[in-house]
Amino acid sequence: MVAAVDTRGLITSIRPGSSPGSGAVRVEGPPRPDVRYDKADVAVLASTRIVARTGLGDRPAVFADLELGDRVQVQFQGPVTKSRPVRAVAHQIVILEKVRGFAPVVPPRPAPTGPEPLTTDLAGTDLTTDPAPAPPLPAAPPAAPPPPKPPRKVPDAIVLRDVRTGDQQVFDRVVFEFEGPKLPTYQVELVKRPASCGSGLPVKVDGRAFLQIRLQPARAHNEAGAPTVASLQRKVRLPVIREIRETCDFEGEVIWVVGLSARKPHRVMELEEPARLVIDVER
Repeated sequence: MVAAVDTRGLITSIRPGSSPGSGAVRVEGPPRPDVRYDKADVAVLASTRIVARTGLGDRPAVFADLELGDRVQVQFQGPVTKSRPVRAVAHQIVILEKVRGFAPVVPPRPAPTGPEPLTTDLAGTDLTTDPAPAPPLPAAPPAAPPPPKPPRKVPDAIVLRDVRTGDQQVFDRVVFEFEGPKLPTYQVELVKRPASCGSGLPVKVDGRAFLQIRLQPARAHNEAGAPTVASLQRKVRLPVIREIRETCDFEGEVIWVVGLSARKPHRVMELEEPARLVIDVER
């Protein structure tokens, strides 16, 4: 699977630059199959595109909007150093989650269509100059931001070792095989549309109906971040199953989606030695 972003995680340090709209941030996150670097020192230029992803869509943002603890994903431009952490210049930063929440969008006030009427009649007075403005109040010191939340570690997550399909004559079968003697907690249900757990954006899976399998606590990567499953997306040539695809592997949660030719009844079985979760979809 081709990596989608260069780095994704929490902002753990911020350093403003000498010119407006520039600076540097450190981004740290858990290893993921779709992320190239789990830790990076990122230079932000005035030309770097920054957007905030909200429930109402993406909206423009600036370097000053970045805060400690914000969850972001970054695309690099130009060379990347071989240091640890790597160093690179950001082409685009997407703010996925604000530690303080996103500020509401305030619509601009409409421009006045004509001169505002005077509320005080100044005719006949000797007022010839504006009164001197009052001295500004001293600005309150900015509140210290809360410490960033480290990524939640799940040491007891059960490792997913294999996902395979098979022809069972009257059923199409999907098998999830795990490391160790027990299964994680699972939830198998039909969903209207597959989505990525990181961004919430739709994920394209071939089919007219979608069976989602949620596994917790589980992971599908090793300590170095490499996938433990040979293929995270595979087209399937069976009467009902069209495609299987991983849509999540983050903080102890693994989600796979099975694309079906139509809505069909299914059954779930648990097998041992090795621990397997079996899903049969009726033809």
